[in-house]
Amino acid sequence: MPDTDRYRDKTIEELLAEIDAAWGRLMETMRAEPEERYGAAQDAASWTPLDHMAHITAWERSVLFPLMGRPRHEGLGVTDEEFSMGFDPLNELIRRQTAGQGYKDVMVSALREHQALVNMIDASSPEELWQPSRELCPDQREQHRELPFVVLLMSDTSEHYDEHRGYIEKILAG
Repeated sequence: MPDTDRYRDKTIEELLAEIDAAWGRLMETMRAEPEERYGAAQDAASWTPLDHMAHITAWERSVLFPLMGRPRHEGLGVTDEEFSMGFDPLNELIRRQTAGQGYKDVMVSALREHQALVNMIDASSPEELWQPSRELCPDQREQHRELPFVVLLMSDTSEHYDEHRGYIEKILAG
């Protein structure tokens, strides 16, 4: 169960600083090796570092869209029904959307979507970020459980960057 109070006393500036620090660590990892390594090296599930980066971009877009008044599933490029599948099949569906893209395409998209999200967060109010979000988390929809939007936002930004940075580093080290 996510810690819904973890971000309660943080200002938007503090949230953005946390996002920026984790993004910086991820970008260092994505620049550490020759570009061709990011599309060639794979983990046991056949995910490349570029697959992980495209995955991060999709989930960032999924928290950007609600801030723009659009459904989260549209940010992932899936239907509302597909959004209900659960994380593993949903993530594989999302991965297939960008499979085979080159380093430059993945990184241009990542940088563009990241900047759009940062701009939208910066323009938001704390009240907007703390709105309850019932339909925004695939694993929670069946339970009709509400989470503050900021919990989903930070889960799909700074926490997600660090999680996948670890996966990318492990792939590149292998």
